[in-house]
Amino acid sequence: MTVPKCCLICGQPKRHLVSGKLVRSTIAQLIQSNHPEWNEQSFICLDDVNDVNQFGRQYSARMADVRKGE
Repeated sequence: MTVPKCCLICGQPKRHLVSGKLVRSTIAQLIQSNHPEWNEQSFICLDDVNDVNQFGRQYSARMADVRKGE
């Protein structure tokens, strides 16, 4: 019997996980800012994909602020 991998964000063992290798580097950096232990060997569950989308929105907002000079 294999041990299920866990989502590093929620800490729960899940069937459907996304490898950190598949997450864009800019999004991965934002995840790491909130979860420093997260890396490309880590996994994120589909339930937390909304968190990834949230990180993407944060990144976009930061980039917009940088373009505005704020």
